[in-house]
Amino acid sequence: MTEPTPEQIRAALIRLDLAVARIDQRIDSIEGALDDAAGGDPSTTAPRGSKFPNVYDWVEQWFVRVYARHKMTGVHWCPYWWEHAEAVVVLTALWRSWESMRRERDTGMVKWLTYFAYPLTRELWDGSGTFRGCSSNAHAEPPSLPYVSVPDGKRQEVFDVS
Repeated sequence: MTEPTPEQIRAALIRLDLAVARIDQRIDSIEGALDDAAGGDPSTTAPRGSKFPNVYDWVEQWFVRVYARHKMTGVHWCPYWWEHAEAVVVLTALWRSWESMRRERDTGMVKWLTYFAYPLTRELWDGSGTFRGCSSNAHAEPPSLPYVSVPDGKRQEVFDVS
């Protein structure tokens, strides 16, 4: 039996890394489903193997330091970001995807930046986004969409497509 070449060993390690990343993603998906079924809050329930225990720590210890754009023209940020439900949802999605993709060697972060971070932060920071009335030193209560509660007798009809 011949010894494997360095290229064969590298290729085998890459395949192994990819397999481990897929297994980690499946485990995270299963754990997420279990958390959802148990009523776990995704903003405070960390995926397995997370660097940060919740979205709040990730924002304070990583996100605001990496994305120091609050003084740029056209960027709206609120230091009370956690008072904006939309921001909590978006930043939780970014944190959870960051935790998953940071484990992918070589291309994980570029995928995260390209497909998640840049598009979602553009939406958050846009002049018509959730922080539109805020500044880096002032918070404006975000408005909610107007609605009328669906009467009990109508709820079934709304979702009945037959």
